[in-house]
Amino acid sequence: PPPAPPGAAFTAGAGGSGLGGAGGGRGAELQEQYDALFEEASYLKRRCAQLERENARLEHGRRHTSKDKRQLLEKVAELEAALAALQASEKSGWLHKFSPGAGSWVLPGGASRWPRRYFVLKSNTLVYYLGEGHREAPRRSLPMTNVVLVDEGVKETRASDTRPLFGAPSRRQYHIFSLYLNHTLESHHGPGAGALLRLSCSSSAEARQWIDCLLG
Repeated sequence: PPPAPPGAAFTAGAGGSGLGGAGGGRGAELQEQYDALFEEASYLKRRCAQLERENARLEHGRRHTSKDKRQLLEKVAELEAALAALQASEKSGWLHKFSPGAGSWVLPGGASRWPRRYFVLKSNTLVYYLGEGHREAPRRSLPMTNVVLVDEGVKETRASDTRPLFGAPSRRQYHIFSLYLNHTLESHHGPGAGALLRLSCSSSAEARQWIDCLLG
């Protein structure tokens, strides 16, 4: 065949060269997009792994928080029970306190040997006052640690402080209980001789309440 004109060959060559340049530019653009997508996918993958670790940490913390909350609620219930027991052991009221240097209640006019005093038991400490108002300083404060209580039971007076106009003197009963330091119960001076406090109530039911609180 006859050779192509120089102009045509040059035109074809230029056209071929133009097609090759366009294809190369498109490939570079696609490669750039692919690299960007790959980088974004890698970031998203790393971010997903980070979120999974964060979620696992939060779940672990939630389990520990739930456990700590349960333990805290149990501790609160325990403290409330202890407080209720402490409040139940608190008591106040009038008692007769034995005074060895005074007279005797078993003889007329001798009741001053057992004067009335106002006692308060709180925080495992027994204190007493001359009156109910607590305005003055307590006459005595006795911690109940290392203290032994002895229930002496009901005792009867030989005569009342006031005699009736007719008949024999009336008798009165008192429920007596004493407080000793531990290991000091024995005394050759008789019952109650070594007591820290020797107390009495005219009612056995009231005495039992005091005894239960003091032993509690």
